Amino acid sequence: MKKELMEWFKSIIFAAVFVFALQLFFVPTTIYHQSMVPTLQPKEMVVIHKTKNIEKGDIIVFKSEMTFGESGIEELPFYRRIFVTENTRKKLIKRVIAGPGDKIEIDGADVYVNDILLDEPYISADGNNTIYIETIPDEYYFVMGDNRPWSMDSRNPEIGLIHKDSIVGKTTFRIFPFSRFGGIE
Repeated sequence: MKKELMEWFKSIIFAAVFVFALQLFFVPTTIYHQSMVPTLQPKEMVVIHKTKNIEKGDIIVFKSEMTFGESGIEELPFYRRIFVTENTRKKLIKRVIAGPGDKIEIDGADVYVNDILLDEPYISADGNNTIYIETIPDEYYFVMGDNRPWSMDSRNPEIGLIHKDSIVGKTTFRIFPFSRFGGIE
């Protein structure tokens, strides 16, 4: 009996260490809003790979300066409300459009990075902004949602350019729903 208990104890400790180690590099999260439709749908679950190695086109999660507020907390599932207060900073998910040293120009639906028009087959609807940034500073990124009319992103002064220290990681894999299980482009 003692030997069997010891084997159970070892298995539980191994599983706990494995899960803890996994959490150091990967974190599951749920999509709550429509800013990344059609690429990511509300209620889908994705895995965040914790990294600062970010490239154009990556879908990143970052800490914004926006907070939840009372109405934002009410939108969350009950199990998430436990960990969130009105002053908790929101994490947003967006696509990296341009990075340090890049020039970006947005003219209506057209997005130019370094004077080259981006081919963006992933967007669901065009935006209608006019933006010009001569040079994105070192350690900053310009991000946009794929659902341009509904996305709060770098085009909005409340979000602005994203500093690399605000980046939690990037997501490349969807785990739920099972019908869309797999890599994210």
